[in-house]
Amino acid sequence: MNLFKTLSAIAFVAFSVSSAHSIELVTNGDFESNPFDLGWSTQGQAAIGNWTNESDNRFSSNSAWLGGYNSADDTLMQSINTANMATGNLSFDLVVQRLDDSGFDFLDVSFGGRLLDRIDLGDTQDKGFISLAKAYDVSSEMGHGVQDLVFHGTTDWVHPGSAFIDNVSLDANPVPEPASWIALSIGALGLLRRYFR
Repeated sequence: MNLFKTLSAIAFVAFSVSSAHSIELVTNGDFESNPFDLGWSTQGQAAIGNWTNESDNRFSSNSAWLGGYNSADDTLMQSINTANMATGNLSFDLVVQRLDDSGFDFLDVSFGGRLLDRIDLGDTQDKGFISLAKAYDVSSEMGHGVQDLVFHGTTDWVHPGSAFIDNVSLDANPVPEPASWIALSIGALGLLRRYFR
């Protein structure tokens, strides 16, 4: 019986260790690599740089800037390999400069073709800067090969809002390896044997 207790404990620890580590899938999510846009592609006038003054000193280092001009149509994108990943959580920090009323300027966030959020860059009552921490469960898009992470900013022709993005992270957990499943099975057998004694 002591052998099965030992095997159960070893299997539990082995499975816990193998399934507990996570992997960062976003390249250069803080925009600090040289060059600043390493891993990212942009369209329109989306720009990566040090926008400390433009973001009301909310970010003290590099960030991506979308919008901020009339009729903006800006895209920031990164292609991410999700193969062999089981779960994933996307997060980023966002500073919004609200200059317009609600319903005119937007930041769309999508991953793997799925729209995760449409963030209104305007507000009828509260103009100025706001800081947001955004997070999304993207587990349903994991394990399907290369997926595109897309930030798309659009503004109308007057009082254009701005979106400043930093600290983009996609924290993913891999599919457990066969050895982990074997270890879990041994532990389960040990527990079952003990239960039925």
